[in-house]
Amino acid sequence: MSGRYQEEHVIEMESEKYSASEMQIRQECIMKLQSYLNEHMKQVYEFSHDWVAKGNTDTTWLEEDFLVYVNNIEKESNTH
Repeated sequence: MSGRYQEEHVIEMESEKYSASEMQIRQECIMKLQSYLNEHMKQVYEFSHDWVAKGNTDTTWLEEDFLVYVNNIEKESNTH
């Protein structure tokens, strides 16, 4: 199996988890947080997933909540 087939298959399976509107919100989340991708790529994707999973229907307060999320993760990692 080629890597390309596997990637396409994963993307297809991921999109089945979300409705079209949820996919749109997830995409908006990632676009709005793209300035953080270099330093916090994993967190951007995890946060965007959680944002949609929690039922958010827009990106109001997205960046503020993301910064709190990252700050909490950093605090946790500093206590261990």
